[in-house]
Amino acid sequence: IRRARLKTQYQAAKTSRFVFYLDAGRDRLRLLEVFVELAREFGDIKAALVAGQHTIPFGYEIEYSSSKRDFPERSTAERELFAGERDRMINLTIQAGKCVAANAAVLNGTGIEDKDFTWESPFRDRKNYLGRVRASGQIDKVKFQGGVSGYIGDRFDPADSADHRADRDRWGADAQVFAELFPALGETSLRGEITWANEKNKNARGGYLWLAQKLGKWIGAAARVDIYDPDTDKKDGSKLTQVSLAGHCYYDDNVRVTVAYDARRTEEVGGKNDPDDDITTVQFQFAF
Repeated sequence: IRRARLKTQYQAAKTSRFVFYLDAGRDRLRLLEVFVELAREFGDIKAALVAGQHTIPFGYEIEYSSSKRDFPERSTAERELFAGERDRMINLTIQAGKCVAANAAVLNGTGIEDKDFTWESPFRDRKNYLGRVRASGQIDKVKFQGGVSGYIGDRFDPADSADHRADRDRWGADAQVFAELFPALGETSLRGEITWANEKNKNARGGYLWLAQKLGKWIGAAARVDIYDPDTDKKDGSKLTQVSLAGHCYYDDNVRVTVAYDARRTEEVGGKNDPDDDITTVQFQFAF
């Protein structure tokens, strides 16, 4: 079972809500999210403060719901740099009108899948900082949006005998366009994102280009090119290029069947061959 998730929300007032989100997939039970959100409106400006464990507001793909994504998994850079996609944080979101929004967050920096972190660690006070600005607009029937993100801080590194610190800085840019190029078929979307990172004193770079097309009410198709290099300063056989193809059948409003194929190509250096690791996935999804 890839994902078996239950998300509950309690909202007694317009200005506050509580969210509790569990996952029982992959033969384990884990807490994905638990947070309190406090919201206020000041004329055309909306503000929301989140405290707890929440999705990291960096870029576009991390916050895009798994139940809507065209591919079984997020791109390689997102999974490598933001494992688990969530962290403990305080996150302030400001939205001015319908077109501009910004985030400012203070995070633990460990994420929810960092095995080096414990609550008893003397280094748990090292916080990371995130900022993001995004904008959207529309010309005729073409919708577009984009944003820039920055993340600075460090991580606990037990291998560093000096101060147990390693850099953790990331910068990103993303853009999305939605249009009905073929009105009889449905929406066409093009999404792209690129991320630069300094991770454990290595310069990493990753990104993707994602094209999706509805083919009527019941069918959809998508393609994505995804590249990730964990150390751009060395040609060491770790760079991965992945081409993903996916087709969907929407059985009804709740059920989607997806067939996806990931063609993975690992950089060949010094006699190191590209492994036979292409992936074919058949996924049945029920969302409610």
